[in-house]
Amino acid sequence: MVDAQSGLYMTGSGLGKAVTTREVTLLNDENLDEVKFNQSSIGTSTKKALDTAVAKVVKRMLQKKIFDH
Repeated sequence: MVDAQSGLYMTGSGLGKAVTTREVTLLNDENLDEVKFNQSSIGTSTKKALDTAVAKVVKRMLQKKIFDH
């Protein structure tokens, strides 16, 4: 996160895990459709990692009393 006025920046990292299970049958063509990114394992784990990282940054900002009350 970056404060454009002051140039202050804070970084955070996160880890996300997800598993996608698909079942394909020879009689059902519907299973061959592409999985949307936000429903894929990569998309889900990316969102979880970003959520964790942002939460860590906000927690640090609160501890340093960066926010005005």
